[in-house]
Amino acid sequence: MRVASIEIFIGAPIEHASERAVLARAVEFLTAQGIPAVILANVNFGGRQIDLVIGLDQRALVVESKGFMSAVRGEENGDWHVGRASGRWKEIPNLYVQALAEKNALRDAMAAFAGTAVPYPYAALVFVPAIPVGSTVPKGDFKVSVCGLDALPAFITSAAAQRGWSLDRWRAFAAHRRLIAVPSLDAALSPELLDAERLLNAYSEAFTLTYGPLASAMVPVSCVHDGETLASDIVAERGIAGGNLLLMGASGCGKSLLSYTGALIALARGDVPIVIPAKDFEGNLREVANREATLLDARSAVALIRAAGLLDRPLLLVVDGYNECTPSERQRLTRSIAAAVKRYDATVVISSRIELERKDLLPVDTYGVQAPDMKTKQAIARQAAGNGSAEAFSELLDTVGSGLEARMVGQLGQNLPAGTTKYGLFDAYVRERLGPAASDGIRALSRIAGMMTDRVSFGLSVRDLDRLSDREGVSGALLQTLQVVNLLDKRGDRLSFSHEMFLNVFGAEAILRRAGDNPDAVVSALRLSRHLEMKPFVLGAIDDDGLRRQVLSKLSDVWIVSACLAGQFGGDARLWANQRCDDVLSRAGQEIETVRFDLSKDIAWNVLSKPETLQEWTDQDRSVLGAIARELVAGRRLDQVLDLVGKMDDRLAEEYNRLFDEAKKQKINLRSGLYAMSYTGFGGCEIGLACICNPINSGHLYSGPNIAAEANLRERLGSENIEPRPGRLAHRARQIFPAGR
Repeated sequence: MRVASIEIFIGAPIEHASERAVLARAVEFLTAQGIPAVILANVNFGGRQIDLVIGLDQRALVVESKGFMSAVRGEENGDWHVGRASGRWKEIPNLYVQALAEKNALRDAMAAFAGTAVPYPYAALVFVPAIPVGSTVPKGDFKVSVCGLDALPAFITSAAAQRGWSLDRWRAFAAHRRLIAVPSLDAALSPELLDAERLLNAYSEAFTLTYGPLASAMVPVSCVHDGETLASDIVAERGIAGGNLLLMGASGCGKSLLSYTGALIALARGDVPIVIPAKDFEGNLREVANREATLLDARSAVALIRAAGLLDRPLLLVVDGYNECTPSERQRLTRSIAAAVKRYDATVVISSRIELERKDLLPVDTYGVQAPDMKTKQAIARQAAGNGSAEAFSELLDTVGSGLEARMVGQLGQNLPAGTTKYGLFDAYVRERLGPAASDGIRALSRIAGMMTDRVSFGLSVRDLDRLSDREGVSGALLQTLQVVNLLDKRGDRLSFSHEMFLNVFGAEAILRRAGDNPDAVVSALRLSRHLEMKPFVLGAIDDDGLRRQVLSKLSDVWIVSACLAGQFGGDARLWANQRCDDVLSRAGQEIETVRFDLSKDIAWNVLSKPETLQEWTDQDRSVLGAIARELVAGRRLDQVLDLVGKMDDRLAEEYNRLFDEAKKQKINLRSGLYAMSYTGFGGCEIGLACICNPINSGHLYSGPNIAAEANLRERLGSENIEPRPGRLAHRARQIFPAGR
């Protein structure tokens, strides 16, 4: 049957996307140019399957199509190889030889039909849509051309007449070989593939509608990989380049948005991304994938994956919030992802606050998504405020540490009072969203969060929620409202908070409602491992300064003291933390005046401090000393610490002179031993100053964004106003802090 001036015959339904693309391009070009042809698609001659034969007047062309997305390497001789997502190469047959053999098989079939010798057809190995980037393949010769799909028209027009067959002879040959005449190009294509294409088109549209608005809110952030700082858009591009990625960072820093951005880029390139919410994983990856697929207009994940395979579309798994998976199931989740990656030759992008369990099963490149610096937080706040000015709430932005919080600051704007705590920000946001239903809504959210926390789970089944609602008197209308304002998220038969930070906020509220005004009950709850992430919200939720101070006095966490100093728990908590810093620094100075050392070959460095000459440092004292080290990054308390270092150098000089003769007799490197005990903490950080200086010496003082560039630490360390006495430590600090920091 004719399609314009083209006649198509098939040997069997055309199942592979690359073959369909070549056929469609050939028909399109020949029709546009008005070139009559007889096309034979997916036929077998002499035991050789041939993708496409283009029969023209007096000439014939054989086309072998390949839909590889990864790099291919090979020559005219020997085996070929194709790159896999794992980074390894898989051996495949020689594609040049395959095209050449098909050309010869067609000639033999033509000669057998004609009963006489016929000219050799032209042949081409065509990569769809193009020769993959990074490939090393022959350029082609008079036997076989090698090109991408865009060069197919040139291949057709360059074929010279060879005293070959007429179109009538081609039609007779097709009939002799019992090929099936089809009425149209669409009819030539497999109904199954057409169904797969429709399925993926519908899924892609739903995926874009679901994740596009979320990804569009992404403000670029910095990421660190192997010591190199990269823009997040570069990382998103790398996520589709064939390697498995782990995006690690604190809550609210943009890990999920970055993974969605990468997924959308992959989708535009032709990949099929499937989001796997880790909090919904309960031992069966297929169930989670099915739930996600059906929400996005696919029949099932199995149908989606099968369609991707039929259409040569690479699979991308996006595992969102690995840390939100129930701890007892994380290892199983890693194994399930690794198995899926291997089975489907897929790639994976994982967002998480923690490392993978059994990461040996799933090698990944880790990218640290950095907490936003002030410039980024201002950009996020401006976007949320409708691109208005962020200057009015810049002071509040200085106290928040995540992009999510910065977005809330921008949305709430002038409604936030000065000194709003981390918890107060979330509380104000929720009250603004819920309006008159705020009190009942917060009560319900705290009950739900308390139940999840008790179970160490990031989600509940709808049945558990029904039972909880019945016990607590929470109406169905209120639960619906909580979903409408995007505080709760219902996916299939599972309900969770829309962001883990909301779970932490209302988990903190649940702790306080249970504990009342009893500081011991609050402290006991905070010491439970399942409440670790809720500590900053609990402390910010306490309105009574006296109660908060009682709780703070019993905690020994460096980051809690640092958060107090940053103003995350309000002005009184910052005042308490600064008073504690003043106290421990004063005692550190007293310790330097009294410390004495002994020699001993029984310990590392052969030098030890005399216990009776040291201060008694409590666990909280040591956490305050550790927080002071972090303060140095912002240029705060630098002069005080360097003054202590200078005094310690003087003390070490005295001790060096006192112990020199004995050290020489015992062949002990006295200078290094004194330095190690006093500054590095290698001796166990018995000395208070070592607790401050150890992070400087180790180079681990700070690994976040350059938020304290205005402190000019390097310049201050090299200033003439700072005496050169603390030479070794100050030199190390200059190495750690690059110019401009």
